[in-house]
Amino acid sequence: MYKIDPLVPRIDPLLPVSFDDLPANLHRQIADWVMYSPDILGEPLLAVQIAFEDNTPRPDLLALDREGRLVVVELRLGGSQTDLIGRAMGRAAMAARLTRDDIVSLYHRQSGAASRADAIASLDGFVTSTGQTHALNPAGSQRILLVASDVPSDIAATAEWLKSQGIEVGCLHLRTYQAGSDVFVDLAPALQNQAPPSIAAIPPRLAPPDTSPAQPEQTSENDTPVSDTYAALLRGAADRRGLGLASRLLFENAKTLRIASPVPGVGYSLSLDEGEARVRLIFDSAERDQNKARFDLVREHVLDFAATFDDPVDWRRLDDAVESRITIRNDMAVTGEEELAETIDWHLDTFARLEGLMAPILETLSGTQAEPVAAE
Repeated sequence: MYKIDPLVPRIDPLLPVSFDDLPANLHRQIADWVMYSPDILGEPLLAVQIAFEDNTPRPDLLALDREGRLVVVELRLGGSQTDLIGRAMGRAAMAARLTRDDIVSLYHRQSGAASRADAIASLDGFVTSTGQTHALNPAGSQRILLVASDVPSDIAATAEWLKSQGIEVGCLHLRTYQAGSDVFVDLAPALQNQAPPSIAAIPPRLAPPDTSPAQPEQTSENDTPVSDTYAALLRGAADRRGLGLASRLLFENAKTLRIASPVPGVGYSLSLDEGEARVRLIFDSAERDQNKARFDLVREHVLDFAATFDDPVDWRRLDDAVESRITIRNDMAVTGEEELAETIDWHLDTFARLEGLMAPILETLSGTQAEPVAAE
């Protein structure tokens, strides 16, 4: 590959450079480009959820293709590639369990859509843009796409074998080049009979991801020094207690864990924000009337809630919204390790009690139909 300088009659060769030898600040910038502009992977893809942490069960990028199939994208730039395929297969197996409601909830949070209805319209518009209607995440349709700066022969051989067994796996080799101070990136297929990324199919982007240094946020006296990492600390404590949240984790940001229940459209969230810890039961299926019916059924157990929890229980039917929710709150000022441990204990104990209380009720909720419900 060569770089042509239009101002000087000269052609400069692009010299291959190891990803590990690039400046550290470029590592995240290149990863951002791949995750936030997934069309560069060779086809139109819609990002449903983005994550970068190695210790989470979520894929680096969970996306939808035009046929409504979930694409699990695993990004490995630099370092060892030894567990790349095993991790991707595990995450694809988890993605296979996601329902339409789960996908809508994930995309709603990821996209920042103004409402759940807007998120649904965007998803449906993406998968029907070819003129055909496709279901979201049909059984057995999940795909795996590996993006790596190094593709050892054993990785390629394993991916080829999986393809021969009917598992749709693709692998892109992300190669980096340098000419002077400029760095160039190239994506090329690493497997046989794999189509290369189609540059012509990439829509224009108005701007790259903002990689400028983050400005200090204005904080209130209730903000905590662990607020930006609290969810990760909470998840780690849950793992050590053997609560099994990892396999049910739907969403995570700095301050919130979202956890699936056995009933699609019903889930839990654990959060810490502005000095208030919350455990929440959320009814957020696509059907407003179903959410209200489920909320009303649970509210019949209001006395059981009062007997189970010492903290205030906030009942929000939210007649003007699609979702409904029930929240247990506790003011928790985390100023040191002792308060942090107490907050984590409160979160996990309250969640365990809520899940125990809801276990028999969920069996009833699973059969609740979306019948019209009169507003209060």
